[in-house]
Amino acid sequence: MFISHTSELRQLPPARSYVAAVESAVARAGDAVVDMAYFAARADTPEAVCREVVAEADVCLLVAGFRYGSPVRDRPGLSYTELEFEAAGESGLPRLVFLLSEDADGALRDPDPVHGARQEEFRRRLRDSGVTVAVVSSPDALETAVLHALYELHGTAVTGDREQPAPVVHNEIPGTVHGHVLQAGAVFGDMHIGGTAPEVTIEKLRRTGALLDRPIDGYDPVRDLRVHRPIQAADLPLLPPYVPRTVDADLDRAVASGGFVVVEGNSAAGKSRTAWEAVRRNAPSCGWRSALVPRDGVALRLLVESGEPLRHVVVWLDDLERYLTPDGLDTGLVAALCPGDRTDVLLLATLRSETRRLIGGDDRYRQMARSAQHLLATARTIRLMRDLDQDERRAARRHQADPRIASALADRTGAGLAEHLAAAPEVLVHWRAGRDGLHEVGAALVSAAVDCHRAGYSAPVPRGLLEALYPTYLEPRTRNRLRRPDLDEAFEWATTPVHGASSCLQPEADDRFSAFDYLVDQAQADPGSAAIPDATWRTLLDGAETDPWTFQVALTALRDGRSEAAGVIRHAIRSGNPAALLASGYAHFLASRATGDLRLLDHAIATWTIAAENGDPHAMHNLGLTYADLGRNEDAERWWRSSAQAGFEPAMTELGMLHYERGEVAEARRWWTEAAERGESDAMFRLAKLAYQHHDLTTAETWCARAGDAGSVQALYNYADLAEQRGDHATAEDRYRNAAEAGHPKALDRVMKAARRRRDKAEIAHWRQRRRISNEESRKALTRQLAEEGRPDLVTLLDDFFRDDEDG
Repeated sequence: MFISHTSELRQLPPARSYVAAVESAVARAGDAVVDMAYFAARADTPEAVCREVVAEADVCLLVAGFRYGSPVRDRPGLSYTELEFEAAGESGLPRLVFLLSEDADGALRDPDPVHGARQEEFRRRLRDSGVTVAVVSSPDALETAVLHALYELHGTAVTGDREQPAPVVHNEIPGTVHGHVLQAGAVFGDMHIGGTAPEVTIEKLRRTGALLDRPIDGYDPVRDLRVHRPIQAADLPLLPPYVPRTVDADLDRAVASGGFVVVEGNSAAGKSRTAWEAVRRNAPSCGWRSALVPRDGVALRLLVESGEPLRHVVVWLDDLERYLTPDGLDTGLVAALCPGDRTDVLLLATLRSETRRLIGGDDRYRQMARSAQHLLATARTIRLMRDLDQDERRAARRHQADPRIASALADRTGAGLAEHLAAAPEVLVHWRAGRDGLHEVGAALVSAAVDCHRAGYSAPVPRGLLEALYPTYLEPRTRNRLRRPDLDEAFEWATTPVHGASSCLQPEADDRFSAFDYLVDQAQADPGSAAIPDATWRTLLDGAETDPWTFQVALTALRDGRSEAAGVIRHAIRSGNPAALLASGYAHFLASRATGDLRLLDHAIATWTIAAENGDPHAMHNLGLTYADLGRNEDAERWWRSSAQAGFEPAMTELGMLHYERGEVAEARRWWTEAAERGESDAMFRLAKLAYQHHDLTTAETWCARAGDAGSVQALYNYADLAEQRGDHATAEDRYRNAAEAGHPKALDRVMKAARRRRDKAEIAHWRQRRRISNEESRKALTRQLAEEGRPDLVTLLDDFFRDDEDG
């Protein structure tokens, strides 16, 4: 890989230069860097040396800023970067061009005082050269764009002296297509429409580390699968013995059928270990020979689009949130990975309950139809409780020879077994102690990483971004006192394991870091957590246009009511991102409700209509909801029917409601059953209520169980109530606990009273905290609703009501 650039790009910005970002991306893609700076003086002319070095490369990558650079000594009419670009074209090399945008660092935007006009002309020629050009505004943006471009070149097989084109991305639509064809994102190289796509191997993904592919017994659970590192002790194995969980039997049945399975629970509840032990237990009988671990959503999509058949394999997605990007996992990928007629491929994911709540908990308006909710409705979900039940505690006592398990059983702080083993409460204390003066800079780096995750940036965060954000989290007096803090030492503090177990910051590949998800859970769930600072929002929203996480942050900012998201969403619309049209319509819809301005509502409808006419079933569904709110039921039914016929399950549910309200129960049941069989929780709940009305309690209980597994909190409560109605009080109590963990208010009251009768102080404290969180969520939702309906006078009364409720 030949990198062409001017000298200042190797030095600026000081924290991390543009050239360093390119070199990082090239290394991640498994290629070697060639740069003229690496060559010693030679007797040949500069032009001859340049042409010789360029010709020996496989790809030429040019980064062009606003400085012209040095003219070539024997061709003063050209700069070295112009000559290198010319030489690459004459040699037939693929050329990847990246232009710094006008938003780049101020020092880099200064025009060249001698050859500024030449450089502007060169940048114009690059745009007009016929080569695909990407525009970037930061080193992190450049790294992402280069890595994406190199992934796109993975299918280019080099034979002899020159390349043989073989496009990596294979988006195939069988049959005849009428209407628009859209490729979202940058396209590098040739694009071919029609014919048979060439077969592409996934060897490059394996070689670059974007995909782990090993036999099941070849994985280290801690290093490779993100199982939390436990407390370490002398003369003990890395992992303590596995304590069987009550859900193991249900999980075994779920994974044996293949398809998409999600293990959900709190951070440090033991999700990853439980899921992997299920893989190990069932591999012989299910015939799984290997497991694939894609690094991120892009690698997962490339795995599917490679066209290589997957057989007898487990695809492992720990922390599903990391894969839920616009170019990552969606229902189409699930269908491609796990066809309905096969059971030999298992897509196994873990999911934090807090993430599930955030995905499904934004109930201000149903119009923001989230594809993630739709995706999760297609999975079979197994919920793992934080605390051990009586059977699990008995099983744990059989392993008390391991002092870590013995210590966990003796713990009276309320921590669960897996929390104790991962030293999760101690890590939280470590972070808070750092903020209180033990290590303010290190704690500020952790706080920045936690808030990146809260803001929607769920991927590992580049070190340079954390270094830019951490001053925001320092007290002004501390910030003013510090001159040049030792950031290496601060990172060392933040990444040092507590008791040899977990650390506040988890080091990742390519000098990136993730906040310990237990800390993220605590910050997201704690009503007293400080709001994400404005400076953090601005920095994240100013991120790279090519970074998929920038758009995810914009969606989070939009739901938080932040106007800064508008610029990112407008750019995404211009780039052809279909999700941006949905987001734009949603923003105008909310603004219309807040202001009463019907022109904004018209704009929302017009935006969604564009997306709907281009075939987007989410937009069709949103139009149905909007027209129903306006009382235009014929228009609502027309759009819902179009969305349902396109396979969108929420629209099927709404159609069922229309038929039910007209007394057409059989037709309502037909639509609800179709949606339910596709995984739609609301439809399952409707079927449960319908069965209950007809006194079919067995069917009602079955549908409540399925709806609860698919994410319906109310269904979890009804599932418990049905068990109590038939006299099974022990089962009902367990089910009420599940509903309480999910935040159901009545279930929380019930389990709190039971804990008080037992005088279990740790459990009382746990449920009191859970009720505080549930109350705060309800208060925020009602406050938003009152504000949007123009009733701020009731907000104070609402605050008083919830304060009195907590006191009770």
